[in-house]
Amino acid sequence: MKRLLLEQRVKMRREDFGILVFNPETFFVITTNESGRKLLKLCDGSRSLHEILLSIRPRNKNIRNSAESFLTKLISAGIIREVGDNE
Repeated sequence: MKRLLLEQRVKMRREDFGILVFNPETFFVITTNESGRKLLKLCDGSRSLHEILLSIRPRNKNIRNSAESFLTKLISAGIIREVGDNE
């Protein structure tokens, strides 16, 4: 099962408006709130997408779908990546 890992080169910084997430290699920038920051912190290479979604125990399906969509978008943007057992 693939696990999610925040790319080492990615920078996160608190701002007045929320959290700024920046990949200096791709110049991709996204802003998020505290919930997004917590999701990113769970991407430490030890959990799969499914395990992360289970760990946040969303109160409803919309929250779960939003979290899944957010993480999937960040995979596409190179902010987090899927890793296997060899990494």
